[in-house]
Amino acid sequence: MELKRRILNWLIAIDQFLFCTVTLGNSKPNESASAAAWRLEQTGHWAGKLFRPIIDALFFLDPGHCRKAYENLMAGKHLPADIRQSGA
Repeated sequence: MELKRRILNWLIAIDQFLFCTVTLGNSKPNESASAAAWRLEQTGHWAGKLFRPIIDALFFLDPGHCRKAYENLMAGKHLPADIRQSGA
């Protein structure tokens, strides 16, 4: 399980880095492309309307992937449990 978690952390870091690079630093801290696509679609932005369905289609085994990514980000679920509990 440890190796799986490390690989997932690495993939998330690449996602966040690439999204930040593509937006020229205009992304939110810790925001993945999936979470941003959901947020942008909800605000009526053309990029969200275009990319959210594409990203969700890529993650067809995870229905509602972008929405879940956004909700998890807002809930702080990306943080380790010990940090979430301490509020730090």
